[in-house]
Amino acid sequence: MNKDKTKLCYTILGIIGLITIFFACMLPRIVMDNELRHFFPKDHESYKRFNKLTESFGDQYVMDIVVETADDIILNKESLDVIANITEELNRLDNIVGIKSITNVDFITDEDGRLSTGSLIPENFSGSAADVRLLKQRIAEWPKAYIGTIISADFRGVQIIATLNTDATPPEISSIYNETVRIVEENISNHKMLSYKIAGDPVLGEYGKIFMYADLRNLIPLITAVVILCLFLSFRNLEGTLLPLIAVLISTIWTAGIMAVIGEPLTIVSSCLPVLLIAVGSAYGIHIINYYYQRLEKEPPITDVCSHQRIVTETLKSARSPVLLAGITTIAGFISTITSPIRPLKSFAVFSAVGIVIALGLAFAFIPAVLMIKPVSLIQKQQKRMSLRAVKKNARLAVLGVNKNGAVLDRIYNYLHNREAVFLLGLSVIIGLSVWGILNLNIESAFLEYFPKNSKVRNDVTAIDTKYVGTTGFSLVISGREKGDMCDPAILTEMEKLETFLKSNHPAIGSIVSFTEFVKRMNQVMHASAAAPAENSGSNTEAIREYADMQKNGEAVGETTAGGFDSFFDDDEDDVPASAAKKEHFDEAESAPGILFSQAAHKQLTAEEAAGLFAAAYASVGKSDLSVAEFIDALKREINYRGANYYEIPSDISKYPAETRDELKNIVTQYLLLYSGSLDALLDETLEPRRSRMQIIMRTHDTGKIKAVIADAQRFAEAHFPEGYTLEAAGLGEMEVAMTSMIISSQVSSLVLAVAIVFIILSVFYRSPAAGFIGAIPLGVSILLNFGIMSLTGINLDMVTSLVAAIAIGIGIDYTVHFMNNYHNERIGKDDLTQVTLNTIRHSGKGIAVNAFSVGCGFLVMCFSNFVVLRFIGFLVATVMLTASVAALTILPVVLNMFKPEFMAKAHGSLCLRKPKGVKE
Repeated sequence: MNKDKTKLCYTILGIIGLITIFFACMLPRIVMDNELRHFFPKDHESYKRFNKLTESFGDQYVMDIVVETADDIILNKESLDVIANITEELNRLDNIVGIKSITNVDFITDEDGRLSTGSLIPENFSGSAADVRLLKQRIAEWPKAYIGTIISADFRGVQIIATLNTDATPPEISSIYNETVRIVEENISNHKMLSYKIAGDPVLGEYGKIFMYADLRNLIPLITAVVILCLFLSFRNLEGTLLPLIAVLISTIWTAGIMAVIGEPLTIVSSCLPVLLIAVGSAYGIHIINYYYQRLEKEPPITDVCSHQRIVTETLKSARSPVLLAGITTIAGFISTITSPIRPLKSFAVFSAVGIVIALGLAFAFIPAVLMIKPVSLIQKQQKRMSLRAVKKNARLAVLGVNKNGAVLDRIYNYLHNREAVFLLGLSVIIGLSVWGILNLNIESAFLEYFPKNSKVRNDVTAIDTKYVGTTGFSLVISGREKGDMCDPAILTEMEKLETFLKSNHPAIGSIVSFTEFVKRMNQVMHASAAAPAENSGSNTEAIREYADMQKNGEAVGETTAGGFDSFFDDDEDDVPASAAKKEHFDEAESAPGILFSQAAHKQLTAEEAAGLFAAAYASVGKSDLSVAEFIDALKREINYRGANYYEIPSDISKYPAETRDELKNIVTQYLLLYSGSLDALLDETLEPRRSRMQIIMRTHDTGKIKAVIADAQRFAEAHFPEGYTLEAAGLGEMEVAMTSMIISSQVSSLVLAVAIVFIILSVFYRSPAAGFIGAIPLGVSILLNFGIMSLTGINLDMVTSLVAAIAIGIGIDYTVHFMNNYHNERIGKDDLTQVTLNTIRHSGKGIAVNAFSVGCGFLVMCFSNFVVLRFIGFLVATVMLTASVAALTILPVVLNMFKPEFMAKAHGSLCLRKPKGVKE
């Protein structure tokens, strides 16, 4: 006697309701995080190098704010005051550890023959034409430090660089971004000619959050509407439409709620989970409802609740085998990405599997519980409607190609069956083209590529990359063996050569900021006094004659004439050893031209002298196709204009007051002692640095180009650096390169694991390894086609699109499982393979077609995502659903009939595969 289960059903529904309410209340606690460094495992070498870089040289998380004017120049009092206010206000924000802008950047110069570090903009700057001209001259005096970094080459825009605390949390980063935008907009609001752009990794992360919120707000209702439409077209009643939908929506809430409770952040990868769970999870409810309606249609009119509950129970037994097996294989496909070292992919693996488990559980608990409490009167009306709609039902199945006569699919099977050779040839061609496409597949991990090209964030980045030195970068860290090794001119000279080598071979490099640049500038400034006319000379002619007499008599030229070295060597000459006196003698061949011309700066040159000067400058460059700027620089060096002839690493013993390399090294050390600015971002110690950082700023986010720069730098270091010095790359740009390598390895490992799991499941359930091999064939074809389509359409393989293969296996295996299960049931005791195949196609066609259509349409809504990469996911998954379902309905029957595997003709004792007694499929 059947027992009434109504109370149990209400209890189950009550528990499900309470759990749903709890997790729904947790949803506001979800944190969104798209910071690249958080995607890495903490034991990854790239992550360790980034942390080591931060410990040695300070925070590396940078935000670029560009303020531009529509006027001819931004170097006016009003605009610079706005920049100063923005700089000061930003500097007061929490978690901003440093601000660099034109209003506070250092200017290294000489003051009374001594090294001086002050502000680039003088305190008494009034904005007059003379002051603006002087400011331009200062910028032009050290262009590498300012042009493109702090100010644009056309003087119409300035860049403010904000360094953020690396340990700031995602909500704190959001707060900084919002406050930065507010401060900038408030300050420029009253200046119509001013506008701003903003870029940097924190900005990309914040725009990622904005886009994710918009996607969740727009795509979830859209996918819900699509599923409702698909369900209604399939079942044509509210019950069949709403029950699978409600079940899958509850499972989505539970999954997201679990993430919120345990503090798992939502990333761009996991942001597609709601769409995935709604589209895929609805399939289990669809199957149960479909099995229920098939049984209810064949039953005599229901007269009591217990009889109906018995039917629901038997329905669950009928659906248990294919639905559980499909769910398990789907979980196997999704969870395969857990092998990836990339944390968002691990998170996707875990929570997609959790979501499918919950969806399965609710399909077997929530839907039957609701069905069991239906009033008998409603059940009887439903049975009557089913009888009257039998003809309409067959018509709908015919549209899908799955009617009782199987017209469309029958013809397709018969065509392929009679042309097996042609079929195999065509399949081989498709596979060959797909393999060719895979070999040409582009792999990319730059987060910027996820945004549309016409988006504001992408436009801002492009504009800044064009007019300034770039928005992405990394560091080359050079390390010596002992303290002070980085003051050795030998390594500094090679670092300068490395910089020249990289710039000449990689046009995408916008700037290289290195300790060598500061050494060269300080060396120039310390010799700038040599360029000034002697104060006590009666005339320029007398000064020139005095220099000629000094040269003739072999007297020292340097300390008494230039007054330069007494500013950084000891003032007390008694403390200087005898050997130091010799250091102050410059080689006449090297020093005489620069000092001679500089001391004659106010002499009116003859045409012959001017021509000779120009010729000497031209010849010093060593190439014929000089630009105007190159010629001017050469001329400055020739006459030692403001020390231009000493804008170099002091590495020539004959030119400087030194007899050994150690004494040249001491000159650099003294420069560090006198420099009042901060070099913490470039040196690990102020006076005796062992490690130095070269900051490479790129005008591209192409990880392939970044990887090429790193590779060339490492090869150069191995070939040219002195013994004992090493070079390694670190920073966010290097992490993107490492991410690319991880994408490849994780794609391979996840595919291997997914196929292995599916192979084992099918082999165990059918008790034959052949089942695993056969089941993998249509799956492998659809995956190959996916990668081939990606290559042919120019879609990158990245962190997000790498999910497609796992989704293809997780969902596509459903079609294989359903087809093989029904083929097995038909094959037992029958030898007519053609009839077995036709019956299987007719029976499986509806479920496969409806599911593929529903899931494909569900994922197509992602084409409306704000992210380009999620649009690609929508297109690719929909395509995979098409190829996987077609492969299951075409390739599988041909393969099964061609090889005639024995396991298909045998009955198995597995509960998962045994057809329930009394059930006619």
